[in-house]
Amino acid sequence: MCHLVPKRQTTIKGRDPVINPTIQNLKNKKSRYYKNWTIAPTLENYMQVKMTSRLLNAAIKREKRLQISKKLSSTPKDYWDIINKMLGKKLEDKITLDNAGISTSNHEACANLFADFFERKVKDIILAQETDHFVVPSLWREGEVVNDNFFFTEQDIECGLNTIKNSKAQGFDEIPGKVLKDLSAVLTRPLTWLFNNILLTGKIPRAWKVSRIVPLHKKGDKKLVNNYRPICNISSLSKLFEKCLTRKLTSIFTFDQLMGTHQHAYREGC
Repeated sequence: MCHLVPKRQTTIKGRDPVINPTIQNLKNKKSRYYKNWTIAPTLENYMQVKMTSRLLNAAIKREKRLQISKKLSSTPKDYWDIINKMLGKKLEDKITLDNAGISTSNHEACANLFADFFERKVKDIILAQETDHFVVPSLWREGEVVNDNFFFTEQDIECGLNTIKNSKAQGFDEIPGKVLKDLSAVLTRPLTWLFNNILLTGKIPRAWKVSRIVPLHKKGDKKLVNNYRPICNISSLSKLFEKCLTRKLTSIFTFDQLMGTHQHAYREGC
């Protein structure tokens, strides 16, 4: 009998039209019950509207899940289209920027404009920064370790792994934070050894110095480079090292010793 029911087309929240007779029938039934309730606002009519609304929402969710599963198992284009919709991303093939009154949409030229602008901004911040001088204590003296408090313990690394946010973007290593968090029991000991060796040698892995910089539009005209700010995505292990090191330093020194009295951002309660 279900094949004999005529198919009707309905639109769910302004998205792609979905052909589903069940949804349309429930919408029509809800409209009739709502009209009866406005004429005779009794408890029975209200419960009919409420129950039909629940059934309609459940049918819409089922249909949306079905449409998503179909697209995920179809072509790669449909797959990434649905992923970007779920993440709220809108991909544009081209971006146009103004440079000295001349518009350009060349990807390489736009990347160079962003790179030059962000480099100038960083240099201006460094020159204008006014902080107290902080001397990093030496871990070595005459070939012997003199500051044991600076070294990481397995508890420090385990605490850092457990506080990783799954929503953080990946760097070039393409290691999601969730992977590090789920494997904390296995990674705690080798990461403790690695981080302590970085403190002893003063050398950071070269891969940790490479980051992915994404321009994020702030306000105003999207063609103007000045209306963007850079978002720097470093590797997950580099983020973890910085988090653990920050906690270690703040547990030993006061915040003013580390950041200076002129530092107002990233303070608790500010």
